[in-house]
Amino acid sequence: MACLQKINVGKTLGLFVWLLALLIGLGKPEAAHALETGVKPFDIVCDNWPIPTGFVIVSVQASQTCIGGATEYTVSPPSEGLTVCYNSPIPAPYVITGLAVSNKCGGLDQGTIRNIVDGMSVCKTSPIPDGYVVASAYNDNVTCRGAVMYRVAAAGNGVAMCNFSVRPTGYVVNRVSNSGQCLGANAYVLQPVAEGVVGCSFSRSPDGYVVTAGQQTASCTDGDLRGDYWTFSQPYDGVNVCPFSPIPTGYYLTGTVTKANCFGASFGYVLKKG
Repeated sequence: MACLQKINVGKTLGLFVWLLALLIGLGKPEAAHALETGVKPFDIVCDNWPIPTGFVIVSVQASQTCIGGATEYTVSPPSEGLTVCYNSPIPAPYVITGLAVSNKCGGLDQGTIRNIVDGMSVCKTSPIPDGYVVASAYNDNVTCRGAVMYRVAAAGNGVAMCNFSVRPTGYVVNRVSNSGQCLGANAYVLQPVAEGVVGCSFSRSPDGYVVTAGQQTASCTDGDLRGDYWTFSQPYDGVNVCPFSPIPTGYYLTGTVTKANCFGASFGYVLKKG
């Protein structure tokens, strides 16, 4: 009889635990749904989970179901004019165009997101998608709650970007300009990458290109930053490159040669395609 009572107690306890888990799941179906079957618009995810790729955080609230987490997030795909919490990822091509006090983000500010377009003003805290640059900067004490505003531009030949802007893929810096549009900072004039293009040595090195010449210039001076002009070329089997050239994937050094057109060096390397 004692053994039978112990078995019944064990079954009862097990049933109670199962029912409790079921009730918790029914009370917050979004959290279980988001974790197990894929996230949908306005699902709930726990703050210690990765934010689903391409989603943004639209609210932050206390959690009663997330194990080990004090808060949970409501997530949604981004859309034009949507307000998101300050801790939200901002997927391209969206940018933050304004910040405001929020009562839905757990004490954090909220931002308004929009698709980036040429000439748009964005908050300094906003990411800038590749292909766009910061063309000018100005103070605004209202739109972004005291943060500096950036005016963005689509990257293109001859476009001047502020020197603190992320440098876009596919372009080199052709020269430094004192544009007066960057709150005291200089601007960099862009030129598309092409065979034989000349750019400042502090340019973002074009992927797959080598440096075949270098020369001194005053056009690449930005305060204490002083660069040379480098000529970028596409590699080929047997190409002679300057010793400061990157070595692209699929090539290796086979020897040195005398080379007079690499400013600061009197030799170069011969590359072999492997």
